[in-house]
Amino acid sequence: MKKYILIILLIIILTFTAVVNAEYEIETGIGKMEGHTTYTIEFIADGDTGKSELAFNIDTLIDVLKYKNKRQNAPYTYSLEIKSNHFFKNSGILTDTDWINGYRAIYSETDTDLELLNLDFRFTSKNLVDRFDLRFITGYEWQDYNFMGYGTVQTDFRFSPPEEDVFRDDINTIAYDINYYIPYLAVSVSNKKERKRDYNLIIGYSPAVKAVDEDTHILRNKVSKSETDGYSYFIEADFNYKIRENTFFKIGGEYLKIDTDGTQTQYGFTQAGNPYEYEGIPIEINSTQAVIIAGFQRKF
Repeated sequence: MKKYILIILLIIILTFTAVVNAEYEIETGIGKMEGHTTYTIEFIADGDTGKSELAFNIDTLIDVLKYKNKRQNAPYTYSLEIKSNHFFKNSGILTDTDWINGYRAIYSETDTDLELLNLDFRFTSKNLVDRFDLRFITGYEWQDYNFMGYGTVQTDFRFSPPEEDVFRDDINTIAYDINYYIPYLAVSVSNKKERKRDYNLIIGYSPAVKAVDEDTHILRNKVSKSETDGYSYFIEADFNYKIRENTFFKIGGEYLKIDTDGTQTQYGFTQAGNPYEYEGIPIEINSTQAVIIAGFQRKF
């Protein structure tokens, strides 16, 4: 709920700013996001080497709202884009795999629901050349993915034959919340604006991504928290077609790759009921996201 209150407040602020400046664009659209967010840990316990990987599939429809301030003859413009899946919750399958001494020990698949909110605020310079449109961009993106898993099917390969546990769809088995903080620089190349057809390509890079996550294994009564640092890069491309004065049909695509590593801390209780805490567990958190968006742009 707090996330959507934030969205409403931002829209109110930007709408007021738009009225004052009277030069702005509003874009609305529906998109499809696919990809994954994955964390991988490796450990040594009781003389055994182990590896665990959780891969949360991102497979959901999203709604998109973008505001762009465009003051004539200003040295820069600024914009805010909001992506969410407020109306579309299901997000496919979570896979959880554990290896011990190089052999797969446990594998599970879990249905998930997802709440996502992405905010992307950026400044764009004025055009820097005459023959075409070239601009530099600096921005900051915050991504929040909140997964809830249910209906797990788990296979334990340590037994012969393997044993299978099936949990009902009304039993929540795992909750996972991951936040990415992405300051970035980018370059934008396009044809001259205000034509019947506009093309645009943006390539960006961030050397300072931070990821913070919390993984709650509900059935195991275990909580894991991680902080990692790394980098990301992205590519955006879009096409605008003028359908009437100041109104454009827009279709675009985005691809984002995030790679980070750091440490994890695990909290929980043993089978005997004793609390434990393990710190400094090496972890990698990565994400790949691909988005296709179609919608409309209105200039004021």
